[in-house]
Amino acid sequence: AKSTTVLWKEDRWTKVDAGREIIVPTPGPQEWDMGRAITWVIFHDTDGGTTSVISLHHMINVNKYPGTPPNKELRQQLYGEGMDKVAAKVKELSTLGPVIVGGDFNYSVGDNDDYGPRKKLSAVNMESTDDSLGRLDGVAIDYIFHTKNMVANKQSVAPKGQGENHSDHPYLYATFTADGSGGGSTDITSETTGQ
Repeated sequence: AKSTTVLWKEDRWTKVDAGREIIVPTPGPQEWDMGRAITWVIFHDTDGGTTSVISLHHMINVNKYPGTPPNKELRQQLYGEGMDKVAAKVKELSTLGPVIVGGDFNYSVGDNDDYGPRKKLSAVNMESTDDSLGRLDGVAIDYIFHTKNMVANKQSVAPKGQGENHSDHPYLYATFTADGSGGGSTDITSETTGQ
């Protein structure tokens, strides 16, 4: 599995279950296509609600580095199959309560292909903060998605390589409130970082 982590504040959240799944098990045309993964964690909060978080690091941008045909089509297929696995995990976890997916999707925020994150995750009742709150400057391939039984209240970005951000990606921050649907969750405010 490649670089997927979920962190939380133990005074607010209690881990109920967790796991890691490979979403691209098959070699592709690019050297690092295979081995892309998600890490997921189910939490109870101090108010008794349940929220799940998925951290993702997907294949290197299939539109920016497509390779020559038929490599482009194969990479798009592998990306889409990986997103199908993410959507299936969201569907499974959403029976317990709200779900947040954050991370490096390696997919341009301006693209909207059938195999991409917007189309695949909208099928399981998710939207990105990019769509619900507006696009942030300096963010190109990183997202935070949330199930629609959460309201995205605000978001911000810590630019890459500035301040305490030593990553080659920006840090995305978002605050959510749950509407009480799904798994009995009530008034949950949670924060996630996608890298």
